[in-house]
Amino acid sequence: MLEFLFPRDWPLYAAGPQGPLVRKFSAWVVEPGYTRICARHHVRRFREVLVYNHVAAGTSLPITSTALSRWFAPWSHDTLYLATQRAAERFLCDRGLFVPVAKPSQFDSLISQYRSHLIDLRGLAPDTVEHHLRTVTGVLSSACSKRRLERFVDQTSKRLRRQTLQHTIAHLRAFLRFCANQRYTRDRLDVIDTPRTYRGELPPRALDWKTVSKFLHSIDQSSVEGCRDHAIHLPDGLLWVASSRSRQLDARFDRLGERYPAGGPVQDTVGISNAAHWPNATCARSLSTPSTTPDEHTHQLFLRVRCPAGPIKAVTIEHIYAKRARLSGLPILQTSPYCLRHSFAMRLLERGVGVKMIGDLLGHRSPREHVCLSSPACGGAAPGCPTGTWMWSRLNEGGIMKHQLGSTALDPLISRYLAHRRALGRQYSEQERTLHLMRDFIVRAGESDPNNTLFESRCKTFNSLTSNVRRAREVAVRNFCLYRQSTEPRCFVPGINRFARPQPHAAPIILTPAQVGRVLELADTRQAAATSPLRALNKMNEGAVNPR
Repeated sequence: MLEFLFPRDWPLYAAGPQGPLVRKFSAWVVEPGYTRICARHHVRRFREVLVYNHVAAGTSLPITSTALSRWFAPWSHDTLYLATQRAAERFLCDRGLFVPVAKPSQFDSLISQYRSHLIDLRGLAPDTVEHHLRTVTGVLSSACSKRRLERFVDQTSKRLRRQTLQHTIAHLRAFLRFCANQRYTRDRLDVIDTPRTYRGELPPRALDWKTVSKFLHSIDQSSVEGCRDHAIHLPDGLLWVASSRSRQLDARFDRLGERYPAGGPVQDTVGISNAAHWPNATCARSLSTPSTTPDEHTHQLFLRVRCPAGPIKAVTIEHIYAKRARLSGLPILQTSPYCLRHSFAMRLLERGVGVKMIGDLLGHRSPREHVCLSSPACGGAAPGCPTGTWMWSRLNEGGIMKHQLGSTALDPLISRYLAHRRALGRQYSEQERTLHLMRDFIVRAGESDPNNTLFESRCKTFNSLTSNVRRAREVAVRNFCLYRQSTEPRCFVPGINRFARPQPHAAPIILTPAQVGRVLELADTRQAAATSPLRALNKMNEGAVNPR
């Protein structure tokens, strides 16, 4: 490959003790798809570094990560040399000549044992093992006690959604269970509740159309990369597919052109029409420069701007969206690129476009997917379920009691307990009310800490309630005391054996048609009272029937 990259000067690169290594590197650079210009620059910089450090082809191999960093240290400020360093690292890894050296840690032996446990005993896949170890490494660097473990969960819950937090908690519980079985910990720290998720709890995915327009206008289209990113994020769903093939897109445009001709309701509804800007997939080839196009016969739509050339992956869409959202300065950092499709669907739905037409534009294959468009703000909830906005507001309410009898030593414990539970997805409004009422009862009794006598006296105050409600309140106090016991072992914990016994809920009474008719007859015989709320409704109905 040296002859192909340097037709005139290739003997200079092949000569010297670095020649064999440079020749192997040049062959590797061309193989992944680097263009000739980029490959020439990488080989030139790689040879310059080898000559500067007097590195021969067979000396001190394999090469450690520390040695490779030391070789490129004089050019650490140059981004081009850093790119060559990363390419050299990948080359050495492929040839089996690179040994990564991690920073030593006091938990290296523990992580090595846990890795063997995941691979040999549990038989997990390599990618799953890496996910487990990544979580464990983050935990060990910040959490070594019960209090720090709780703080780690709270901080992680602010960064991740509860759906993603479930995986982190599962990794954490598996590791702590391993430590308990190996007797590395004195207490069972693996007793961590799984984060709760609810149907329809997520906020609406659809963004405001003004926000979408500002986001699109914030993308700089003066470069090839900006034009590509702008085309990817156009929210009508026609071109929002990673590695989409141009032939399929051409056929799709043809089908949509037959169903919805120009000047129809779709073009009148959408403020930004991709079909007008991109009449066929061939125009999208301008998104990649000639130097990065791998083959003129390729049918990939969106290509990488940087070398090596090739189609972008689906995960690249998320990275591009996150970058453009950060540069735009808009409050959309916690959203995903899928929000643009929902925004486009809501734009059409609000202007009277049919659900079937929207499904065709979004590329839905099954009619079942059209049902998602019928839910408020395209939240994806099934009809009849609580909307995402309602559930989201309910979960974030907090419901803090406003009337208290003064501060006590239990207040910070209660606040920390409720914050920890809500970080895992609990609403805990009823439990919060129960704990605050218990606290007020202790203050009125002139005490500062709960005990068995106060707890029993408090339980007697709601004897008129059903046994299930009484037990729920008693369990709420007990769970708080168990949480407190993790940091204060001698605190009071009520015994569960003396709680109210749970009873089956009352069975529903199903009325027969005859009984319903009897109820209506008795309702007709009753005279309307002055305080009846139906009087205002009756007057309203009479005014509507007999207007003056």
